[in-house]
Amino acid sequence: MAGVDLSIILVSFNSREYLRGCLNSIYENTGHSIRYEIFVVDNNSQDQTLKMLQENYPEVRTLDNAENLGFAKANNQALRLAAGRYLLLLNSDTFVLGHALEKMVEYMDQHREAGALAPKLLNEDGQTTQTQGSSWAKRQWASPRARKVNFISGAAFLLRRETYKNVGGLDEHFFFYNEDWDWCKRILKNGWEIHYFPGAAVIHYGGKSTGFLGRRATVEGLRGGLYLAWKHYPLFFPLYRLGLIFFLLLLLLGNIWRAPLRRAAREKIAAYAQVIWIALRWYNEKYYV
Repeated sequence: MAGVDLSIILVSFNSREYLRGCLNSIYENTGHSIRYEIFVVDNNSQDQTLKMLQENYPEVRTLDNAENLGFAKANNQALRLAAGRYLLLLNSDTFVLGHALEKMVEYMDQHREAGALAPKLLNEDGQTTQTQGSSWAKRQWASPRARKVNFISGAAFLLRRETYKNVGGLDEHFFFYNEDWDWCKRILKNGWEIHYFPGAAVIHYGGKSTGFLGRRATVEGLRGGLYLAWKHYPLFFPLYRLGLIFFLLLLLLGNIWRAPLRRAAREKIAAYAQVIWIALRWYNEKYYV
């Protein structure tokens, strides 16, 4: 599509109704001052997501994966096809508020030094602000003014095309979690700034605390943390690795007595044991490749 200002990329995995709400919010709260295209990359959902898209949103460009490829690989599939001057990764469990996307594009047009941008992320109540990243940086997310930051969340991550060409896509060694942190590190390393722009707001339903996510999700999330530390913090990595092993051993022991009665406890034990094994053999087996 020629002359596209914004390419919006959503990855879905069994989130049909949230995805429907997100798409509706884009159409209802985005005017005609920008031209945009929408990609949905579906990671083998089992909730009739594709059927819903075909029947209700035929204009959306859909990529159908035969398996769950994770967040990084799925986004990269669409990034390679996107035509926009700006590229927006948007979680399927978000809701775009009044003209947020137009405001973000306008801001980036006026701030050429910014390679990436995040809007204000709001909790489900639409009032309280979510902290993106470490709680130590909570104060910066309460700022009423735009400011430079070192990290923004992948829940709503706007990237300049020139920055994408310079830095490349998401590191596919991450399944999900930590890939946004890695992207931010690479963006800053290549001389671009990252801005937080509270003048645009997006509700993120996924900001609520989550429980145990299942064996694969837990393993991949923790393995991603190991890979991030190994990649960007090599001096800190040995301490982080040992600390993680010790912490997971405590969690494993804490779940052993529940194992005979609860399937969830057995899943946790299996996940924690697998991550401990990965961490112990990190250098020998090169689990980061």
